[in-house]
Amino acid sequence: MKQLTLSKELRARVEHGGSLAVGKRKTKRPVVTKRVMHIVLKVAHGGPNLAGEASAIHLILSRMADRFRMQTFERAICATHIHLVDCADQKIPSAGRR
Repeated sequence: MKQLTLSKELRARVEHGGSLAVGKRKTKRPVVTKRVMHIVLKVAHGGPNLAGEASAIHLILSRMADRFRMQTFERAICATHIHLVDCADQKIPSAGRR
């Protein structure tokens, strides 16, 4: 027997923004734990220059990835923001995710 498919309105969204959002209201961004996500962390206006603290930031990000069972594939530390390419590890339950 074939499994029934959900209507377009009930399906989980895995894409967001860009041309999909033209002329539409803002919606929550989807979090898909089974796929790789590109995350950008920005510094508040007038905040510190992150590039000068790159070694400390790498250490903090590594510890947080271990703590919350995230697998980091790539990271880039710029002056005002950090780019992360992460994926949640589904195999091990985490104390951080309850």
